[in-house]
Amino acid sequence: MLPFMTIVLPLPGVVNLSNPFKARQWLKLLTPDTRYGLRFHPDLDISRHHLGFSFESNSLGFRGPAARTGKAMLLGTSFAMGLSVDNGLNWYDGFLNPDEWLNGSMPVGPQNQQAVVEDFYRGSGDVLLYIYHPNIWRTAQSYVRAAENGLDIFSYLRWKTSLLDTIQMYPKWIAKEITKSFIGQSIFCRWNGQGYHLNATYNYLETRSGSAFADQCIENLRSIFSKFSKVIVIRSPIKEDSVPENLRTAQLDFLNENYEFYWEKFRTSFDDHVYCYGLDHKAFGPDHFLPFDTHWRVKGNAQFREMIRHILEQEEVGHLLLRELTCE
Repeated sequence: MLPFMTIVLPLPGVVNLSNPFKARQWLKLLTPDTRYGLRFHPDLDISRHHLGFSFESNSLGFRGPAARTGKAMLLGTSFAMGLSVDNGLNWYDGFLNPDEWLNGSMPVGPQNQQAVVEDFYRGSGDVLLYIYHPNIWRTAQSYVRAAENGLDIFSYLRWKTSLLDTIQMYPKWIAKEITKSFIGQSIFCRWNGQGYHLNATYNYLETRSGSAFADQCIENLRSIFSKFSKVIVIRSPIKEDSVPENLRTAQLDFLNENYEFYWEKFRTSFDDHVYCYGLDHKAFGPDHFLPFDTHWRVKGNAQFREMIRHILEQEEVGHLLLRELTCE
C-alpha cells in the first residue's frame, strides 16, 4: 500500500495520532485544565484496540512513576510522558526507580510544567531529568494564547471528539495532507525499504518573533530548575533529524537549522547546575521510529533508555535507577 494511503486511512494497528479518527480516540483520554494544560482521566486502562498500543494513566492523571515525595522528577512533553508503545515498554519502565521518581510530563508548555511542579511534587528535589524536544515552544504558544483568551486548550484549538465532527473534519484533513505533499512539507519516502512519513514543518517556530517568546518560556524553566539541586537535560532524537542524507530535502535542512537555533538558545540559558546533553541522532534509524507517527517504536524507547543510562550514571544518578530491566 502506498505510504500516503497508509497515513490517511485509519487502519487498525497503525499508530498515527494525526489522523482525525485516531486523534478522536486519543483526545477522549484527556481533560483540559487551565492551570496544568492537560491531564489524563485518572486510572485509565485502555487496550491496544483503541490507539494501536495499550495505555494506562495513574491516580494523578499522569503516566509512569508517581512518587510525589521521591528524590527525583521527570518532565518533558510526550516523549517524556511515554506514548505509542504498549504498557511496560516506555523507556522509563523498569529503568527509573518508581519509588523515587514522579513523572509530571504532558504535552504542555513550561508555564504548565511549573504549575505541576509547584502543586504535585513534594520530594527532596535532588534531581530533575528534563527531556527537551523542539515541540516545547510551539506547544507553549498554544497554551499561552489559550490562557490569554480565557479558554482551555480544547476550546482554543477546537479539538472535537464526537464522531460527527470527526467525519466532517476528515476530508479537510486529507486535502491538507495532499496540499502539503505537493509543496514538499509532507514527505512520503522509502527508508530502508519501508514507507515513512516526514513532516518538514514539524514544530517549526519562526526565529524573529519566536525567539522573544522562547525567552518567556525560559523564565518559567529557570523557576522550575531552581527547585532542584541538579538538572539533567537530554535532547530527544526525532525522525526528521535522523533520516540519512539521501532522504533529506531543502525543507528538512531548513527545519534542522531551526531546531539547532532553539536548542542553542535553550542550552546556554541556565546556570551551572543544569547539564545539557544532545544525543547522536544518527544512532536512531527506521527501526526506532514509527513510520506514520512522530514517536518511537519499542526499539527506539530501548535505544533512548540505554543511551541516557550512561549519562545518568556519569552524573551520579545511578542510585535512582533500577539495575535490572523488567521489559525487553
